[in-house]
Amino acid sequence: MHKIEISLRKNETFGVLLCLALAVILRGYTINARSLEYDEAQTLAFASLPVYEGLDAVAHLDVHPPLYYLQLHSWMALFGDTDASTRGNSVFWGMLGVWMVYIAVRRIFEGRGVALTAALLFAAAPLAVRYGQQARMYALMMTLVVAIWLSLHAFFHRDERRIWLLSGVVAVALCVLMGYAHGTGFLIFGSTAVFACLTLLHMPSRWPRFLLWCVFQTVGMILLIPWLRHASGLGAGHAVVPTFADINQTLGALLLGNQGGVPARIGWILAILLISSAWILLRPQRGPAGNMALSFIVTPLLFCILLSYVSKPVWLERTVSWTVPFLCVLIALLIGRLVECTNSRVLAALAIITTGCLIALCVRQQRYLPDYGYREATAYVHEQAQPGDIVLVPGRHIWAWAHYLPGKTPLDPSKTVRLNAPGEVQVVSSLKQSECLPNRTYWIMSETSRDFKDTGIFENILNKDPASQNSAKRFGRITVARIEVR
Repeated sequence: MHKIEISLRKNETFGVLLCLALAVILRGYTINARSLEYDEAQTLAFASLPVYEGLDAVAHLDVHPPLYYLQLHSWMALFGDTDASTRGNSVFWGMLGVWMVYIAVRRIFEGRGVALTAALLFAAAPLAVRYGQQARMYALMMTLVVAIWLSLHAFFHRDERRIWLLSGVVAVALCVLMGYAHGTGFLIFGSTAVFACLTLLHMPSRWPRFLLWCVFQTVGMILLIPWLRHASGLGAGHAVVPTFADINQTLGALLLGNQGGVPARIGWILAILLISSAWILLRPQRGPAGNMALSFIVTPLLFCILLSYVSKPVWLERTVSWTVPFLCVLIALLIGRLVECTNSRVLAALAIITTGCLIALCVRQQRYLPDYGYREATAYVHEQAQPGDIVLVPGRHIWAWAHYLPGKTPLDPSKTVRLNAPGEVQVVSSLKQSECLPNRTYWIMSETSRDFKDTGIFENILNKDPASQNSAKRFGRITVARIEVR
C-alpha cells in the first residue's frame, strides 16, 4: 500500500511538472517574435522610471493603478529590460497561475485527476497564453484571483481557528492587491461578496465568519478608496458599452482566444452549453462548483455590463480575462464527472484531446496577434537618419522609440519629450508648424491604421513647402515617412 502511495505521488508530481513545462513552452516559444505592442511600450515607460517618478507619471496619465508597474520595475532591475525578459515576467506569473489552479482544485475538490486536468487546460488556454506572453498585468491578475478563491474557501471551510482566520486575512490582502493591479480590479470585491453569500446559504452555521468577512471586505474596500477617488475621473477610450455582439465576441475570446473574430452567436452558444452541461452533470459538487462559477465567472461579467451602462464603459475582453482559470476548472470538473460515468480510458483521452485542441488554437492565435513593428522601424530610422534630421514620433509611440533606441534613457510619459538620439538626430513627440525649418529632413513614425492627415502632422511640414519630396515604408502597423523640406 505504501509503495502504491509513493507511485501515485510520483505520477502526480510528474503530471504537475508536465503542466508547468507546457505552460512555459506555449508562452515562451514566440516571446521575442514581435516587437512590443503599444500597451507594452507604455508599461515599460512607467516601469523604467525611478519609483517616485513612476508613481507620479501613473497618477497623471494611466487608468490603471501602479502595482503591476512596481513589481515589473523590480523584475527589470534583476533581469534587464529586453523584450524577452520583460515578457518573461508574465511567463512567470502564468506558470505560477497553473500551479495555483492545481493546488486550489486539489484542495477544494479533493481529486488528483481533476486538479491535473484543470492545470493542463489552463496551461494551454489560448487567452491565458496570449496574456502570459505580454508585458501587461493580466497574467498576474489570473494568478491573484485563483489564490483569492483558495484562501476564501479555506476561510469558510477550515475548522482550525488559526488557519481559517489567517486565510481570511490573506484573502482580503490579495483582494486589495487585485484592486491595485488593474483599473477594474475592484470588481473582485463583488465576486467575493457573492461567494460569501452563497456559502452562507449552503452553510448557515458559518454566519459568524460571514459577518467577519463583511468586516474584512469593508476594510479592503476602504484601502482602495485613494485609488478609486482618483480613478473616478479617468476612463479608457477603447472600452465600450457592450452590445449583444460585443458580449458574444468576449465570450468567444475567453474560451477560444483571439482567433481573428468570433462568428455570430458562437460565444453565446459555447457559454450556454458549458453552463447547462455543468448544471446537469455536477449535481454532487453543485455547492463548491456552483459557488465558483456564479462568483468568479458570472458575477464579473454581469458587473462589467452593469457598470458600463450605469456609470462609464469598462467592457473589454481584458477586463474579464481573469475568469479564464475558472472556465478551465469548470471544464475539468465536467470531464472528471464524465470519467466517473463512462469508460475512464476513453474520457481520460478526452482531456488530452481537449488540450490538443487548445494548443492548436494557441498556434492559430499567433496569426492574429498585432505586429506593431516598433523594433524594426526604430532600427531603420536610426540607420538612415543623418545628423540634423528631426524625427517626429507623435503621441505615445515615443515610448516604444525610446525603448529601442541605442543608449536609451527612461522617459516620463506624462511630459512632452525632446531628446537627442545618437548622431545628434533630434527626436520630438510633438511639432508645431512654426517649428518646421527649411532645408531639413523630417522622419515621422506613426500607426498605419490612422490617417496622417487627420493628425495635422503632414500639414505642419507640407505647408512650409508643398513641393517637399516624400517617401514612406511600412513596418507592421507602423509607417515611417521621410519628408525632405527644400
